[in-house]
Amino acid sequence: RIPVQPTTSICSNHTLVINQAVNQNKTHLPTNQPTNQPTNQSTPFIMSESYGAIKVEAGDAAPAGMNAGGIKQGHVCCGGCCDVRRATIIINVITLVFAVLSLFSAVSIKFYAGQAKSEVDDDEVKATLDDIQATPFGVAYFFIGIEIVFALAAIIGAVKYNSCLVLTVFIYYCVGAILNVVALDFIAVIISCLYAYPHYFLYKEIKSGIMSEENYVNEKQSCCCV
Repeated sequence: RIPVQPTTSICSNHTLVINQAVNQNKTHLPTNQPTNQPTNQSTPFIMSESYGAIKVEAGDAAPAGMNAGGIKQGHVCCGGCCDVRRATIIINVITLVFAVLSLFSAVSIKFYAGQAKSEVDDDEVKATLDDIQATPFGVAYFFIGIEIVFALAAIIGAVKYNSCLVLTVFIYYCVGAILNVVALDFIAVIISCLYAYPHYFLYKEIKSGIMSEENYVNEKQSCCCV
């Protein structure tokens, strides 16, 4: 008679053989071990509850309740041009340059009018030069000086994230717009409103904490290299 092994013994032997084969195959399978090799993925930034920028390495999990991926919550000037801080600085740098040129021109005109008057004999030219010298350049100097002061205040306010300075310059442009409406100078009204526009949003974002030195890495935007 042929001895018959119990069924449980046969099954256990087969299971042992299968497990050994599986273990041998596992040694030949590639393992997905994490490496320290740099990746080409960009490093996202997320915002804390106080809008402070927190750097999160690619592949890391974002802290609970936060959104990874470089969140931008602030307004984009003109629908996609740049962030309002950058727009405020650019606008006031342009204003400052033109104000300084205007001041230089006014001083030069008055000076050269006096010089030319002694060198010409034509009565009409002398009359014109007299009119130029009689022009109240002091008033022009005063208003040009105001433009320079407010332009510098806006630039400092934007650079230093000072909401009071930004609000002051916003009010200045609003007053200018109202005065231009009274004077029926509607082109100047449009220009004043366009200048006031980024100051308003910058003030709101600084006050709310969206625009800050820590969080500007999330808010900065530019359509060019400026």
